[in-house]
Amino acid sequence: MDLGAAPGSWTEYLIECIGKKGHLWAVDQQSLSITALQKIEKMGLDFEFLQQSVLDPLPNNLPPMDVVVSDLAPFTSGAKLVDSARSLELVTRAFDLAQKQLKPGGHFVVKLFQSEDTVAASKDWGKSFKLSKLYKPPSTHKESKEIYFVGRRYRP
Repeated sequence: MDLGAAPGSWTEYLIECIGKKGHLWAVDQQSLSITALQKIEKMGLDFEFLQQSVLDPLPNNLPPMDVVVSDLAPFTSGAKLVDSARSLELVTRAFDLAQKQLKPGGHFVVKLFQSEDTVAASKDWGKSFKLSKLYKPPSTHKESKEIYFVGRRYRP
């Protein structure tokens, strides 16, 4: 499951990982890019797109997922406290959805904007996984607050 899928760069990456035998669910208020949609069609991947906010309830009939990936980010206002609170709300929702949708042994990756609140939340999330860590890719700008929580082997 790809949360915050638009415009589709993570979706395109996930398509390659899943291959033709997998199923990908993507959720976003915005549509995917033409490029992402063309790759999905070319691959022949079993694909479902839910055009809605992740804050709205997802359908109850979704199957358990192997992986939940979230690249959610708020529309920024420029007010640091407001933007930080919105970001925390989204990443907390992503974790809630991961808890609901992940199969035992599944994996969760979520982009965070580093703050005391998000680091504290990620420590709590880590208790639900056999392995967990915060990761800042080498390609990320040094001054960027963008980091990732990676949780492997979900333990409900």
